[in-house]
Amino acid sequence: MILQHRPALPLAIRRHAGAYLFIGPALVLLVVFNIGPAFYTAWLSLQDYGILGSNGFIGLENYAHILRDGLFWHSLLVTSIYTVGSASPARSPWRRSSPARCRSWAGSAFSTSSPA
Repeated sequence: MILQHRPALPLAIRRHAGAYLFIGPALVLLVVFNIGPAFYTAWLSLQDYGILGSNGFIGLENYAHILRDGLFWHSLLVTSIYTVGSASPARSPWRRSSPARCRSWAGSAFSTSSPA
């Protein structure tokens, strides 16, 4: 019977084996619940995907379509106004103006008039 010599693990791996055992489950969860779905979402964005399933790969056509859509640009504008208004200087710990002036500024950012 011939015994085969199996090479030992490198010293760095043997020295930190406990750390690898502790971080391993966290890395698995990170890949399964964060990185994996992010890649799947990116893949789906390149498909012609409907309720009944995928009709095939269309590449960047979905992105070209959304850049031509006026509703997308309006939604982006409304979201930007909301973001700036919700992070108004009235809530900032570094504010130097009166709260009443900040409230009137934030109130003007949320007008009720409809877009033309």
